[in-house]
Amino acid sequence: VSNSTTQKYLPGTHPDWPPPVRTTGPVAWFRKNLFSSPLNSVLTLMSFWFLWTIIPPFFEWTILNSIFTADSRKECWDQMSTPGVGACWAFISDRVSLFTYGFYPQPLRWRVDLSFVLLVLAVVPVLYEKLPYRKYGLLYSAAFPFIAGWLLAGGLGLEPVSTDQFGGIMLTLILGITGITFSLPIGIALALGRLSNMPTLRMLCVLFIEFIRGVPLITLLFVASTMLNYFLPPGTVYALLTRVLIIVTLFG
Repeated sequence: VSNSTTQKYLPGTHPDWPPPVRTTGPVAWFRKNLFSSPLNSVLTLMSFWFLWTIIPPFFEWTILNSIFTADSRKECWDQMSTPGVGACWAFISDRVSLFTYGFYPQPLRWRVDLSFVLLVLAVVPVLYEKLPYRKYGLLYSAAFPFIAGWLLAGGLGLEPVSTDQFGGIMLTLILGITGITFSLPIGIALALGRLSNMPTLRMLCVLFIEFIRGVPLITLLFVASTMLNYFLPPGTVYALLTRVLIIVTLFG
């Protein structure tokens, strides 16, 4: 290379040209993953055609042309018999309280709402490590299941509510939070017991762990809800929710 060329094009003095469009960016990704061969190109075009024929009609049936208000099922069916009318979602607006609260008494549903708010406050210290005074927030998070249980079930100054009236999202959160909260320490204890030097303790922990791993949860729930009463002394009655919570906790 001549000295004049070296002086004119010194390294680092001129920016590099961007790579060709066909080698980077969305175009390159499409060429590499969707149109890399004639067969892939045909399959890609067929997939696009299939999505185009399915998604717009499905969107129209579920959203654009659907029914969101109706006074009865008959009215809903009458409207759906009209050509071009989509799905009937009127039952959602009519039953939204049932989906949320179950059969919880209407005058006492403020306790469920308060429990939802307290749940959000209990989750914040767990998710954010840099939260000020986080250790106090974690103490509240640990105490939240007991506070929520008192609010929902009543007692100690609040009107009692039977667990048979629990349902909806509220019941789902109760099962999930209770299972996570109480199964964690039990799981840690079982893991430590499995590593113990005491043969009896180690064998019991291993048997319990393998039993839970080998039996489906639905089987345990069926036993807890239906068959457990046959093995209890006469007159011994445990609430169905209590039995299910125990099974979910042990399974977790």
